[in-house]
Amino acid sequence: MNVRMKNNLIVRYQLCSEFNYKNKSRISCPRNELIGIREVGGWNEYFKTKNFLKSIEGKIIELVFTGGDAFEKHDNNYWLPNELWEEV
Repeated sequence: MNVRMKNNLIVRYQLCSEFNYKNKSRISCPRNELIGIREVGGWNEYFKTKNFLKSIEGKIIELVFTGGDAFEKHDNNYWLPNELWEEV
């Protein structure tokens, strides 16, 4: 499926309701997904994620779906909730 990724993708990724774990868990959770990536994977994974989001921002990409979750076809490492893209 081809989609257009929205602009301001890093901010949208941080504010995405799918990544609001505080309402889904009783344990202490990071403020947003990027902070969680930094805490678990370290600074390299944090910057790798930000660079990936920047590289697809505003572009038309192809998604593949695994268990109902969307992933960029060629990278397939980052879950891209539907708040981040629009079908074309």
